[in-house]
Amino acid sequence: MGTRPAEEGELIHRLRLTPKPEAPVVYGRLELEIRDSDCAVLLIDYFDQRGTLIREATFSEFVRIEVEGERPRTVPLKTVVDDYLIEGSRTVQVIETYEFGLAIPPERFTLECLVEGGAACGSS
Repeated sequence: MGTRPAEEGELIHRLRLTPKPEAPVVYGRLELEIRDSDCAVLLIDYFDQRGTLIREATFSEFVRIEVEGERPRTVPLKTVVDDYLIEGSRTVQVIETYEFGLAIPPERFTLECLVEGGAACGSS
């Protein structure tokens, strides 16, 4: 959709993501703002099938994560989601501690684990 400068002189790209006509999706389109230097997603606007903005997610308080053997990535520690379908509805998520580079057992990524949880995923 376009590019604009941010306050710090950084370039911000705005992308419009539109589903294929036959795709069974909830949203009519998504519009994202992405920072050029590290590809960090700053904002996601969610539109219904009629083109009305119904939800907005903003991301901030970024940290750069470097795990040996992987490319560095930028991760937001704060996410704010405003739901415009419910007046005054806002969800704020703040990550206080985090770990990256952990070994995750493959059985965590099965349909059985998704459906059953708990013991099906190798946890009690």
